Amino acid sequence: MLPLWDYNSRMAKTTKEKRAHTASMRVRLLPEHDELIRKAAEHAGVSLSDWLRLVLLKAARDELR
Repeated sequence: MLPLWDYNSRMAKTTKEKRAHTASMRVRLLPEHDELIRKAAEHAGVSLSDWLRLVLLKAARDELR
């Protein structure tokens, strides 16, 4: 998982770019997984969408290395 400072530095860059997020994905989750993910985003101090975006992008980049 990314440390909190990494979330904030990436968020600043994303915000400055002012790019629209137009694509979306739907994922089915078990209720306990949903709760865990929401708690992680809250713990990191970012929105659920931002947390998911950052974690998924990191996982995708790592997978493709």
